[in-house]
Amino acid sequence: MSYRPFTKAEVEARAGKRPWETQRAFSAELDTEHMADIAARYARAAGEAESAGDLAEAATRASAGAGGRNGAPLVDENGRIDETYRGLRRGGTDIDRVVRHIVNGMNLAIDADKKALEHIRWLDWQYGRHLQAYAAEYEGWNSALETAVAARQDNPAASRVPLFVDYGNRSVAAEVSHGTPGTAVYWLPSSLYESIRATHLRNAADDANRACAEIDEEILAYRRRLSAEAAELAELGYELGEGPFTLFATPAMARFAATELRAELGKKTPDIELLELYTQGLASIAGGIYGDPVAGGDADRNLSPAELAYLDAFYGALDHTSLARLGQLTGLAPLTNAKRNVANGVMMMCNPDIGGYSPVLGNRQVDLPDSIGFFVQDYRESWQGRAFSPAFLKSVEMFNGFGGLMEEATVASGEEFSKSLAHAAVFSQEQLQEHTNLPNTGASGMLMAAALNRAASVELLSDGGFPGELLGLRWDDSRGVASLVENGTLPPDGLDEDSPEMEKYVHAAYNVLTYAADNPDGIRGILVTGEPSESHSHLERVIGDTIARHQDFISRAGSGSDTTPWDPGERHRINGTDYRYGFDLSSEDRNSLFSLMSNTPTDIRDNFFQNLSQWEYDTARSAFARGGGIGADLHGIGLIAGTAAHAQSSADTGELEGRLALANAAKLTFDFVGTLPWHDAIGPVTWPFKTGAEMYAGHVQEQISAAQDEELRGLKNWDRLPAKLLIADAARTAGAEDIDDPPDGRPGPTRNPARWTNLNQYANSVLGPNPYADDFENGFRIGADDATGAAAPAIPRVSESP
Repeated sequence: MSYRPFTKAEVEARAGKRPWETQRAFSAELDTEHMADIAARYARAAGEAESAGDLAEAATRASAGAGGRNGAPLVDENGRIDETYRGLRRGGTDIDRVVRHIVNGMNLAIDADKKALEHIRWLDWQYGRHLQAYAAEYEGWNSALETAVAARQDNPAASRVPLFVDYGNRSVAAEVSHGTPGTAVYWLPSSLYESIRATHLRNAADDANRACAEIDEEILAYRRRLSAEAAELAELGYELGEGPFTLFATPAMARFAATELRAELGKKTPDIELLELYTQGLASIAGGIYGDPVAGGDADRNLSPAELAYLDAFYGALDHTSLARLGQLTGLAPLTNAKRNVANGVMMMCNPDIGGYSPVLGNRQVDLPDSIGFFVQDYRESWQGRAFSPAFLKSVEMFNGFGGLMEEATVASGEEFSKSLAHAAVFSQEQLQEHTNLPNTGASGMLMAAALNRAASVELLSDGGFPGELLGLRWDDSRGVASLVENGTLPPDGLDEDSPEMEKYVHAAYNVLTYAADNPDGIRGILVTGEPSESHSHLERVIGDTIARHQDFISRAGSGSDTTPWDPGERHRINGTDYRYGFDLSSEDRNSLFSLMSNTPTDIRDNFFQNLSQWEYDTARSAFARGGGIGADLHGIGLIAGTAAHAQSSADTGELEGRLALANAAKLTFDFVGTLPWHDAIGPVTWPFKTGAEMYAGHVQEQISAAQDEELRGLKNWDRLPAKLLIADAARTAGAEDIDDPPDGRPGPTRNPARWTNLNQYANSVLGPNPYADDFENGFRIGADDATGAAAPAIPRVSESP
């Protein structure tokens, strides 16, 4: 039988104990090098802290140092922390006691880790010794067999007598096989080798048991003494959520942290640093799952069972009043951190995608801790009393506080919980809007948290009824609804245009835009008071962004078009892009949307029309670069430009102000265009388009100041100008051959536009000779005609100036 050395795993299996694994896990748990740094940090901080409450902040400041105080190291040659609380400037009894317990606890960990490692080193030595003894005995028996067989070769008659092999104090009969007369083959029985191996394995296991008992004793002593230190810290109102104290990762410590947090929140003026401290366990979990939870993003791993148990115990020990109270507080960074920690803990626990809970499994509701379920699962029952009654006002206070808490969340919850958050937010706003004029800021925070899950956002907005419920309310803070609309209509980068997920995003955008077109006053917050609401600015902006992102679809619309989603079985090619999913808007809906955006606050309106100008430029440049489908693309640009011109001229801000907005939008686009390289074949263009737009804007501004009706009528023909300048610029940057060599033989534009002084002539001399100008003009007329019900004035073609 061959020699088979036994492994450490076999030793542990034979012993029934796992000393090597125990020591490795214990050492990883302690991370003594990191703990030494933390202890040094707290020791330095104690000299500047004024109370136990601000010790954590002072320790953070002290972490900028290099692990020592006044140039002297705080860790000696043995790795222990020699300087504890002695010699530190006294900052109060609590400071000294806190530092003493922290440093004592960390020294306990360092000592226990070192002693456990010493036991393992002893066991490693014993393990090696037992392997050597096994190998020596194995080879000894083999040598003894060879010696005994050699002795028989001189006495052939002895082959008929059993051969006994002696080694040590033992004698074993060899097994024999007879071959030809006078020959024999001997070997030792396999049971002997098994016995030899088992003996040394048993001896190694005995040492493993002995070492494991020593290690267990060290760990037990460490945990007992550390528990005493931790209890002293708890009595001082100090809790370390992360660091060397692994006890704080247990459900018992989660309940302790939650209890302390609840008690602190019950005070008239809670200590915000303590609030942050009691939530550090939650922060540690979030950091482990997401790396940088503030940045959000996808999880790096799932919750472990221990982490989920911690979350369950933490929120089970809180009540809904505590969560609301925390959300109501405002203050500096430590408070914001505490709120984010608690909000993210809720989101993680309620995310089955990372191993958390789902509030709904099939048709069955899964009960969440009451502190959370009060707001998200039982929200209909949670609203109590009649309007303005004490119970009703308490409900308002609770939901506003919970929303203020959830607003700080940075990681997504699961889809079902996110949808429940959104429905609870809408219901709470309905309660206030229907019965009172009290402000509701909490609903926005709940929507902001819900919007972190994009799948939930798009599902909600794809629902036939929810978009109307959401957008039909007057919001005191529209950041939440804006976040939900943005994340529910903006596909993630790289999403396949033909994927079922893309269909959901397109359908969500369709629902949002058709509702906005039918209810523009609701989007502006006019429905309740009759006046636009400044609080709706975030919603107005995201509606404008959604319109701008879907200009390819909207530019298809013309007179008589119906508002309807496309049949996904039919593909549509628009502006050089193939679409499977999309929608058509009627001219009425298109005009309503543009009119809505024309009447928004100046910054939102200008941003919207700048986005339209950018789309016009990008679309034209792409068309000229492709060299195909130019006419259809320019027709769409004309339709958008015509609709925009009418919307601006008829806006509440006044016709001239509207035209100025168009010019300013073009100016901003020219700023971007000016950074692009000109096509080599074109040569330098000495007339800057931005200057031309500035001339136009300045001219309009003069008319605003003069307010001369006659001049105003003269500006009617300038409606097309911003778009035509963008088209001309796009043709030049794309190096379009059709511009230089039109099919009808008309000469192309001059290479020296600086010779022209009339901006209108300049735009027409660039685009006028091109036959695609007719396509643009027809689109513009349709856009204007649909909006006004009358034919739009034509701009005559202008021949090249000398």
